[in-house]
Amino acid sequence: HPLAPIVAFLAPFRYPQAFAFHISPVGTFLLWIEIMTLKLNYPLYISFALILHTLIGVQITALVKTLFRNHWLALMSGLVFITLSTHSQAVIWTNAHLYAQCSLIFGLASLQLFTKYIQLAPSAKNAYYGAIVFYLASLFTKESMILLVFILPFYSVIYRSWRFTLGL
Repeated sequence: HPLAPIVAFLAPFRYPQAFAFHISPVGTFLLWIEIMTLKLNYPLYISFALILHTLIGVQITALVKTLFRNHWLALMSGLVFITLSTHSQAVIWTNAHLYAQCSLIFGLASLQLFTKYIQLAPSAKNAYYGAIVFYLASLFTKESMILLVFILPFYSVIYRSWRFTLGL
């Protein structure tokens, strides 16, 4: 059906009881794309989940490199993230991956752009607007990202004082 993507995006608003009162239109839309693309091929779901997991590890590496300017620390952080969850969350992470992983991908992108904005403010207004867009995407993928609103002001203050203290 040609309107299926729009229907999938609007479904959480139209039928909140069916979604247990979760408002996640981006997550529902991404789930629809995943189902239409991968059909019922479970090995493809696992492969896609591992690709998303690796992408998150790359994002963590980039964020740590931006924050600390240390290539080894960034590489180790990414590798630890990628390898540690392979045992503890092997079943959950691959089966319920889309909402959690995509929300984390959007949230990390928002944090990366917000860090760029803090470093280059006020000249980096596009980074600020991009951070807002990615934050909203993460929020509408999984509601738990609402906590990022409370974390970012503290992050901004701590980041600036830490950079000033260490002279970075």
